[in-house]
Formats: sequence, structure tokens, C-alpha cells
Amino acid sequence: MRRHAVTAPESGAWEEDVKEIKGIILPLPTPFKADGEVDEALGCALADFEIGAGINALFLLGSFGQGPVMRLDQRQSYLETIVRHVRGRVPIIVHVGTADVFSTIELALHAKSVGVDAIAVVGPYYYSDHTEYEVIEHFKEVGERVAMPMLVCNNAEYSGYDITPPLMLKLHQEVPTIFGTKLSTNSFETALRYLAQMPKDFAVFGLSSSFMPAALYGIRGTIVPPQSSYPELAVSLWRAIEARNLEEAMTIQMIINELSQTTSRLGRIYGRAVQCEALRLRGFAIERFPRWKTKSLSDADREVLRAALAKAGVPVGSSSASREHQMA
Repeated sequence: MRRHAVTAPESGAWEEDVKEIKGIILPLPTPFKADGEVDEALGCALADFEIGAGINALFLLGSFGQGPVMRLDQRQSYLETIVRHVRGRVPIIVHVGTADVFSTIELALHAKSVGVDAIAVVGPYYYSDHTEYEVIEHFKEVGERVAMPMLVCNNAEYSGYDITPPLMLKLHQEVPTIFGTKLSTNSFETALRYLAQMPKDFAVFGLSSSFMPAALYGIRGTIVPPQSSYPELAVSLWRAIEARNLEEAMTIQMIINELSQTTSRLGRIYGRAVQCEALRLRGFAIERFPRWKTKSLSDADREVLRAALAKAGVPVGSSSASREHQMA
């Protein structure tokens, strides 16, 4: 994939590039050391793991990637490290959203300078009383200053407001470099409404439990954090869909859904610590994830998680080994 220059892209040139971004876009978790600094070496190992599984692109520093709770210098340093390590093996989308437009532009210009393929921007958050005018102007200012492919992250739960299909259409018309959206909703019906109201070349990414059959209706790909611990399953699902092996695809989707039910149930108790534990069971010695303190899984629930992964065919280590790491 062509890397974007710091200058504005030629009209029509980048559209063909972003069409290549489809399928399984894996959110890369940002592993931290005990003091809250980024473990960049482990981050590179995680990137190799995801790429080795056959993913189609990496998504950095979103909610799962912990961007909003990191210092700007941490976000910039980690991005530089991952881009340098990946060396163009897969496209990279980096989330640069912040509560204010100036910090977002700063991160976006930096991302453009190091050669990412696209930026992702969530609407300005915390001030959930932003008017429609203010939301549109936020994206317009980023688009005008940065001039590179932009993905709109629509996360109503975190930003405090929904970017509805009509508003998304306005954004797309006002900011020509917006090529798609990442939906946080898992509603098949909601995704179909975006597909129906947006132009045919507008990319919609989202869904987990209904990715199959949503992909048959035009969903371009999925960006689902929990799949980072079992990318092989996600990739096999996408390949079955592409090959139109629909029976196989539905079987894999059901396996993923059953596993997701377990991780979601545990997540309501332990939060993102469940995803950290899943990656530890895959062999990654993560000291801290997320960046804030979380409740440790009980031995019984750690075994529930290990058993669920194993049942889905995911290679995992022992719960006892993971427990020993936590106590080290």
C-alpha cells in the first residue's frame, strides 16, 4: 500500500488505497509496565502475533489501545515504534481523537508524518452537550489541516452522543477525506441503516456477533477488540466469507459468539482485565493492561476463560502459569 506523504494527497489518489482496507482490522492492545509506561517491545511482539495470524490491518490507540488515557508523547512514541516495526506488512489505522481539536490535529499530523495509512477520529468527548454544528466543525477542522484518509469512530457510549446516519452523511459531504466509519454498536439493523443511507463507496466497519451475515450485505470489515486474543478465528471467518463458504463461516461465527458470551460475562466483573488475561494465556507477559488498576480474575474464573478459549480451538497455556505471572 502506498504511504501517504506529508503534503495533501492528490484528488482521487487515496480513495483507491483505502479500498484495500477491509476484512479483519485488529485493535492492537497497548501493553504497559507496572509504572504505566508503555512496554514497546511487547507491543511489537503483539503486532507480530496479529500479523502472523493473517489479519488485514492494524488499528492502534483507540479505546482498546488505551489512547485516550495516554500522554500525547506516549501515543506518538508508541506509534512510531509500531510503524517502524511493521514496515508496511499491513495497513495501519491510528486513532488520534481527543477531547479538543488542537490535540487531535497535533496527533494526526504526527501520524501522517510517520506514514500511517489512515487516521481514525472519535467525536470530541466529555462535553456530551456538543451541538451538531460543533461536531461537524471539529471534523472539518481536522480534515482541512491534515488532509488524509479519515475514519469516523462512532462511540455513543464514550463520547456521549450518537453520530446518526443522517449526521454521518453530512460529515461525509463536508469532509471529503472521510472514507468510512467504525461502529461500536453490535446491532445488525443499525449497521444496515448506515449502509442504506451512505454512498456505496463509504466503508462501514463493525459488528462481532453478526459479522456473518453482515459482510454479505456490504459491511467492509470488523474492528473488534476481544478478537486480538484469538485472531486466527477471526481471520478464518473472513476467509470463509470471502470464499463464500457460508456454512463454514456460520459455524465459525457461532464459535466466536459462544466464546464472546463467556468473555462478556467475565468482563462485567473484571473489565478489560479479561482481555489482558486472555493474552497472558496466549503467552504474552503483560504487566499491566489497561493502564488503570483492575480486579484480578479469581482462579476459578481464570480457568473458565482458559477452558472457553480451548473449547474454541484457541491454543492456550495453563491457568496456573498465568497466575504465577500475576504473582511475580
